[in-house]
Amino acid sequence: MQLNDKLRAGLSSLADLPGVITSEGPKWYSRERRWAVHLRIAADTVDSGPIPRVTDWFVLVGDDYPDDSIGIFPAKVGGITQTFPHQNFNGVGKPDCPWRTGKLCTWTEAAPLRRRGYDIEPAEASSNLAWHVERARTWIELASRDELVEAGDYYELPFVPSGEITKVVFAESGATLEQWQVSGKRCGEAHMEILETASSILAVTRFDVGKGRTAIDQEWGRGLDSRGRQSVVWVRSESAPILKPYQVPASWGELRQVLKEQSIDLDKLLRSAVVAPPNYTMLLIGFPIPERVDGPDRRMHWLALRLPDQIFGIQSGFRNNEQGKWLEYKQSAIPDGAALQWITTENWHQEEISVRGRLSDVAAHSPTLIIGAGAVGSVLSEMLARAGVRNLAVIDHDLLEAGNLVRHTLQVSDIGRAKATGVADRLRDATLHTQVTGLDEAFPPDAAQSPECIDSAGVVIDTTGDDETIAAMSRFAWRNSKTFISVSLGLHARRLYFFAAHGTSFPGEEFTEHLQPWLRLEREDYDPNELPRDGPGCWHPRHPARIDDVWMMTAAAVRLIEWAIGSPPTVPIFVVLEQQESEGGNFTGIRMIESDGLPR
Repeated sequence: MQLNDKLRAGLSSLADLPGVITSEGPKWYSRERRWAVHLRIAADTVDSGPIPRVTDWFVLVGDDYPDDSIGIFPAKVGGITQTFPHQNFNGVGKPDCPWRTGKLCTWTEAAPLRRRGYDIEPAEASSNLAWHVERARTWIELASRDELVEAGDYYELPFVPSGEITKVVFAESGATLEQWQVSGKRCGEAHMEILETASSILAVTRFDVGKGRTAIDQEWGRGLDSRGRQSVVWVRSESAPILKPYQVPASWGELRQVLKEQSIDLDKLLRSAVVAPPNYTMLLIGFPIPERVDGPDRRMHWLALRLPDQIFGIQSGFRNNEQGKWLEYKQSAIPDGAALQWITTENWHQEEISVRGRLSDVAAHSPTLIIGAGAVGSVLSEMLARAGVRNLAVIDHDLLEAGNLVRHTLQVSDIGRAKATGVADRLRDATLHTQVTGLDEAFPPDAAQSPECIDSAGVVIDTTGDDETIAAMSRFAWRNSKTFISVSLGLHARRLYFFAAHGTSFPGEEFTEHLQPWLRLEREDYDPNELPRDGPGCWHPRHPARIDDVWMMTAAAVRLIEWAIGSPPTVPIFVVLEQQESEGGNFTGIRMIESDGLPR
């Protein structure tokens, strides 16, 4: 493997860095597909501090430098052995590699956005490598002074090494933290179930906190398989189990010591957990964490580790009673020197997994009924569910046809299936926290047997584009006040018609008065004889609209829906959105061309 010119330029730039010596030329490691450069860095560290003045490092650089990632690792010889903040777990690493696993964080907070335009990191080959090495030297100096983390910084969990495929997920929030604080319980039993669509993911469903006390439940929507239910043991500490500077324990002895410092006797806890049914296979360690360093605690976090199997009788000299079994287990399975088998954990509470964008709390917590599971209804229901609506019902009596596939969210395998339950099942697989109900019937349902999800809905959204449904909504005896919304598309989805009202009945006549002039305008623009039909014969014309137009215009309606839910209109509102084109016929955007009743 030959060095390319860009990497040569990057390596040359290191010669200009004071205190940095390249002790040997780069070596290609084919398994890692990286060049490894051995550096010796002299830094202004604290005398008698945790890091000596001169330390050895390896810089790993891809052949696509500077567009590839850069990693800086402590050398096995002459490098640091501790783990600090902003660093991966600093283990020994692979036997055939001269560097440890403790990769430093030398990138900026904007790096995960993966656009150099957002970042201050230089993009030029002649300066990028030197920039990372200089940041590594700054990291060394700050680490030696215990200044890598300051009050007000975002809190960072310690890096947890795990080689397991299994992942444990939980759903902790500020509300559950209050429950933990009230309970006062330090250990107990927890219950987990397998995620239906991923057998390697275990979701914690409940923490038992003692007899006579309310269990702390973890909120999930449908999507868990109770057939994979299992019980585990948990312990709660006052803070994260960390060895200074900032490392999770690597052995059972280190874990015992860390928990002992928080007045937790790990052996006393495990003794009852491993020698009697149900013979737990996993230990969860929970602790409160803040949003920012030195800030108030915001939620609980959990770490998980594997408990070795309980196989008794493999060693002689132990009595066949509880004491003997425990001593045998402790000596053979979890002695102080035995390595911990950590399991990856993540908080999947809705607040955590929707940080990239979600609806307002009012919109998310308003039970919503969508009438119609066609193109607009299927797309809109998916957008609302993924954006955080917690309780959603979809009603439609139609079956999916092959022609629907060009713009519907369902698939070929769903042809002939009822749209409403098909959409509901899809949304259960697409979300973790949304409760979805599919009703395979026409609207309105039998008034005497109206489903509870219709009566309890605070928001009703018509997506049918159908006059009969509008009339049925007007006649239906709604049992309480609701926010009524209608979302429909004009021909070719050039326009979107949005209507919103609030009350105990749907104002169908007023809706029709607003809509009819626009429909007459469209009738003048299009010849009905030119509309598409499903094959030969006396078939009615189909609504012409391409998938990108349907999804784009429906997405534009979500903002209007969110506004109407959050600020229920005192008078009905009618809005028309229209696609805009340049003189050359190129798409230029969407514009609001009517907004009757919409506050400015």
